[in-house]
Amino acid sequence: MVFQSTGLGNFNATELQKKLAGKQASVNASLSAYSEGLSGSSTPKDLRTLFELIYLRFQTPANDPDAYNSLMTALRTTLANQEKVPETAFRDSIFATLYDHNARQTNLHVADLDKVNYDELRRIYSERFNAAGDFDFVFTGNFNVDTLRSYVEQYIAPLKAVKKRESITDLNIRPAKGIINNRFVRAMETPKATIARFYMGETPYSLKTAAVANALGQILTQRYLKSIREEGGLAYSVGAAASVSHDLRDEYAVQVFCPVKPAQMDSALLLMDQGINDIAEKGVTAEEIEKVVKYELKTFADNQKENAYWEGNITNYIRWNNNDVEGYEEAYNGNAHDLRFQEAGKRNFFQLGPAFFGNPDFIHLHHKGSSQAGKDHGHAEHNNDAEGEELLHHHAQEGSDGSCQAHAEGIIVDAFAPSFFRNHGRYDGAGGGGGNAVANAV
Repeated sequence: MVFQSTGLGNFNATELQKKLAGKQASVNASLSAYSEGLSGSSTPKDLRTLFELIYLRFQTPANDPDAYNSLMTALRTTLANQEKVPETAFRDSIFATLYDHNARQTNLHVADLDKVNYDELRRIYSERFNAAGDFDFVFTGNFNVDTLRSYVEQYIAPLKAVKKRESITDLNIRPAKGIINNRFVRAMETPKATIARFYMGETPYSLKTAAVANALGQILTQRYLKSIREEGGLAYSVGAAASVSHDLRDEYAVQVFCPVKPAQMDSALLLMDQGINDIAEKGVTAEEIEKVVKYELKTFADNQKENAYWEGNITNYIRWNNNDVEGYEEAYNGNAHDLRFQEAGKRNFFQLGPAFFGNPDFIHLHHKGSSQAGKDHGHAEHNNDAEGEELLHHHAQEGSDGSCQAHAEGIIVDAFAPSFFRNHGRYDGAGGGGGNAVANAV
């Protein structure tokens, strides 16, 4: 956030803004728990500017205290206003409960800004972005391959190299175990309640399990809309989402959110339980599956034209060797009948057996408005007894002029240092005195 608002290289924020006047190009830096990266976009005619910004992101960050102080003032005001809203405290309570008060899984507050030091931020940035040799660069969009390669050789290859990639360090960020009920109470002018329910745990990843999870979330949403909103009249909205992710660990997550009137909260919870239990015991209908399959296949077809879709999948493949493109249609269309859940509560479901619906790693939060002030983070009851690259060439369409297009509106770039060494034998040395670059066209 800080280095998106301050200058680059020898330019402060004001000077940089003037230099970029009339151009449509931007590159932002990010630093997360397990990686650092760049993301940006440009129009085809401003591709050189995009590369110039990439180059500047690997230089010593500008010393721009005026822009930094302006950002901190604005951020302090924004956070102070957010902290007056009960939903902010509820959100904090969710994170604290989900991750057992892990300091790495907390939201930013005004008090945190007092601990920030601009010089220390600049030092950390310089340390993490001092070399490009352990970054993978992915470009998707409308560009000429030869032009792109020349820019890679001019702006990326000369950047500092590294002898080896870093090894990933598992920070042990895990969801809390067991069944946890957190009844969060906070004074509100207009009393209201929000139910947030989570099922979380680890399970092996495959396109099939991801399809089953996704279908579960969509079908639960439709069933809850009917039972809780339409028939029960308990809420204006309710939604469920389910997924299986593949990165540092293979994990599943099912989430349900429902804002209700405080007096109707228990009734809504009862209908939530019935919805999941019905699927576990009886499965889903052919009509429900058909609706999911139709939607997913249409979305998949539409995504083939989107730069962001290809950027995300290419990045996922490079980072985790995970191909979510090939076989996607078959996961839904080829074996649609396999998406049923008849045996979910009796045998393997996500290969978790009855743990998923019987004894899940279950976190259950209620957000209940009250005319009486409560504690900021509610009361949690913890029950430990209930433990519970080759990708591209098949899809790229190369024109006779050497251009490759997925979507004609522009170009996006995603560069990241995945924090561990994996040699695919696919790195394209671009020449010059610096690191390696992967520049793939879709």
